[in-house]
Amino acid sequence: MIEETLPQAMQGLRVIEWGEGIAAAHCGRLLLELGAGVTKIEPVQGDALRRRGPFRDDKPDNESGGLFAALNAGKRSVALALPERHALERLHQHLADADVFIIGQTLEWRRHCGLEIESLRSRYPDLIIASLSVLGDSGPHAGALALSLDACAVSGVAWVIGEPGRAPLALPLEQADWQAGAHGAAAILMACLSGSGAQIDIAGADVLACAAGTNGLIYLCHGLQRWERAGRRAFASGGPYPYVILPCKDGAVCLIGRSRQEWARLVQAMGNPAWASEPRYQDLHAMGRDYPEEVDALIVPWLMQHTQAELLALGEQFGFPVGPLRSYQDVVATPQFAHREFFRLVRLPDGSELSVPGVPWRTRSSGVRQVPRVGQHTDSPAPKQHALRDLQPSRDPQPSRDLQPSREQPLAGLRVLDFSWVWSGPLVTSILAEFGAEVIKIEHGQRLDNSRLRGRPVREDGSPVEGPSIEIGPYYHQTNHNKLSITIDLKSPEARPLLEQLAAKSDVVVENLSPGALARQGMGWPQLSAINPRLVYLSMAAAGQDGPAAGMRAYAPIMSSFCGFEALVGYADEEAIGMMNFGLGDPNAAIHALVPLLAAIDIARRTGRGQHIDMAQIEAILSVSAEPITDWFMNRRQARPQGNRHPEIAPHGIFPALGDDRWVSIAAPDDQAWQSLVACMGSPDWASVEAYRTAAGRLAQVASIEDRLAQWTSTRERDWLVSSLRAAGLACSPVQDVREQWQDPHFVARGVRQAVVHPISGAEQLYRAPWLMSPVRPIIRSSAPLLGQHNQDVFSKLLGLSPERIAALQAAGVIA
Repeated sequence: MIEETLPQAMQGLRVIEWGEGIAAAHCGRLLLELGAGVTKIEPVQGDALRRRGPFRDDKPDNESGGLFAALNAGKRSVALALPERHALERLHQHLADADVFIIGQTLEWRRHCGLEIESLRSRYPDLIIASLSVLGDSGPHAGALALSLDACAVSGVAWVIGEPGRAPLALPLEQADWQAGAHGAAAILMACLSGSGAQIDIAGADVLACAAGTNGLIYLCHGLQRWERAGRRAFASGGPYPYVILPCKDGAVCLIGRSRQEWARLVQAMGNPAWASEPRYQDLHAMGRDYPEEVDALIVPWLMQHTQAELLALGEQFGFPVGPLRSYQDVVATPQFAHREFFRLVRLPDGSELSVPGVPWRTRSSGVRQVPRVGQHTDSPAPKQHALRDLQPSRDPQPSRDLQPSREQPLAGLRVLDFSWVWSGPLVTSILAEFGAEVIKIEHGQRLDNSRLRGRPVREDGSPVEGPSIEIGPYYHQTNHNKLSITIDLKSPEARPLLEQLAAKSDVVVENLSPGALARQGMGWPQLSAINPRLVYLSMAAAGQDGPAAGMRAYAPIMSSFCGFEALVGYADEEAIGMMNFGLGDPNAAIHALVPLLAAIDIARRTGRGQHIDMAQIEAILSVSAEPITDWFMNRRQARPQGNRHPEIAPHGIFPALGDDRWVSIAAPDDQAWQSLVACMGSPDWASVEAYRTAAGRLAQVASIEDRLAQWTSTRERDWLVSSLRAAGLACSPVQDVREQWQDPHFVARGVRQAVVHPISGAEQLYRAPWLMSPVRPIIRSSAPLLGQHNQDVFSKLLGLSPERIAALQAAGVIA
């Protein structure tokens, strides 16, 4: 069972973490949750996150900040005065005994310390070195000062969040850093499976570009050919109505329907009003695209009669998706999270305890972890432990089947049965396939993956792509490249023995269906693990496999609304508008599922023991929301929309440039950067006042600074602002749409997309895992499969069925 093995999966893995900020800390924390020993290298004054807060009663305390505690409890703290010679010698002593080195420092500081990647790889050839940053270690912008705000700007994410005609909005809580940290942990575990040292370069901008690019395919390639800000709804509803946030009696709710059935259920819950039977309200796509506000006006009066709780209950009763925009007061009191023991206690250095988010996979409690004091372990020897590579496999009667991994493709020979659909699950399995796994997608001709049903795509010139619409969708190709496709009716009694034979010959099962859906067909973890004890089985339900909310209907904004995240998105001092245009929940869930999955694959290889990973997608959202959650636990304060503002940096925002809908992100992360910005503006009197010389003074007058700065930027060309301000040492990036992202020299140079050829639609560019790695590397070998393209290969060659038997199963609709 997972409770017995996964928390010790990486026991013996020795990790050194050197980086201030969220990305490196989250990366190290995820490895810690899998049993790794993590030593955090801090400056003598402590990691900058220690000074970030939140603090109890807003009293700064270098040892007891909530965000730092959530990310670093359980780690060892070693304080070193780098780049002093003695400090460097101590760091090298730690590296000599390490397996992994996580770096979250700027290129400039690494060079200053003499810790360039090339010299580290030469000195420690067996070390896995993972560099995490916003713009990466290579490419035209490598080394430029950049923050999470910049990643949102250049990737296309900010372009689609916010209201038309107003400033684009970045993701709150510095999400590019959280996402880069999770991708770093997954890439490190992939490198561990290769059995050798590796170099890993993760850029938060690349991570968000892949997510935005995938999400944008729904809009850019299916008739709309645009993807723009649309306030509280997805642009043109992203297809059928509804896809919107609307007010209710005590707040707001997110309503989503992707099918006529879901719309009918909502109408039934409303009491079947007469207007709903009119012809105008039968075409869901026209309602979503052409007159959604008209339909909103018909629904809102009914919504205003009900509270969030009542609407959530009605959604469960009638079966339509609804997600209240909840406060963190409601979130932390949710019975589902108590049932799954998601929130964990950590002990602060003063002896008090604090509740923090856990990890989104079901695991046994590790007890109350201690938050280290600055340098608490500087003079203490590291605990003795066996190196991971020295651990011997157990004497298990069911050893892993013979695989043929290579340094470049560590998952070669691994067979995966993919029962997942849409985005989150298929993203997991597509990454496995990029590293050599054979992924068999289980499909059925009468119940197609929703991503095959987006309609006929069009090319950039507006011309339609010829061929069957279910085969030529770019969105399906993106999430299912490198895979095989077989078609089988899971509900047929004759399907079960075929799938059991497949499971016996496989290593991994991935599914993101409703809890119990596969078990009812005999394909659940208990049934398949009895057939194949080495099987690793990943379940990715919205709320997990059990608990009072286990039946939640999972659309990304529904989940992020339920978890309080949508309520953080909006302009400062205004009501939340959410981020309906961009589904953070799916890619966030995928990468946080991939981390334990890779660890479990490693366990199965070494011991022959499989396990069930019960992952909850809503918990994945909460796991990257530690700052407002710990603030609630500490101060009972509900976070509200802050626009693009930052708790410690001013200015930090998105500002207009010359022209229509042209924008730049600008941040002055320290006093020196502010002075550089003042100089770039020609030292105007308003910016030269004494109060603005400190961050505290700027934060106190942030609205005034934003207004004056916007007046200046609005008279300058966007690209001139970017080049000039970057040259002056500021964080500044263009806010791009996805089409610009495709052509951006940074993403082109880093190979974020790869050219492939689909047998029907022809040449296309697909995103691969945003990890620059050596010698391990992700490769897209083929576009997505045609429906049932590999039936013959799998049923005949793999399962040994005769042509006559296959024909009979096809005639009976079993293979269909």
